[in-house]
Amino acid sequence: MADADVRLNLYRRLSGLREDEELGPMKEEMHDRFGRFPRGGQPSGGHVVRLLLKKLRVTRLDVVPDGLLVTFSADTAVNPAN
Repeated sequence: MADADVRLNLYRRLSGLREDEELGPMKEEMHDRFGRFPRGGQPSGGHVVRLLLKKLRVTRLDVVPDGLLVTFSADTAVNPAN
């Protein structure tokens, strides 16, 4: 996408998705507006992971030498001790 405003708007909308089911219609809309996705340009598993992290109320995910460090918000339903 050459237009930076359009691109930023789409990124903003993608980052605002809350449910997995919202990703499919967003991909369809983008395909309808812009045609085939370039290689590597399609919303992918990374977006699905972000949606899952939002649902779990994860505020931060860091890669550390021994694996991943997950930081949950105070109001998460997940018990981080388990």
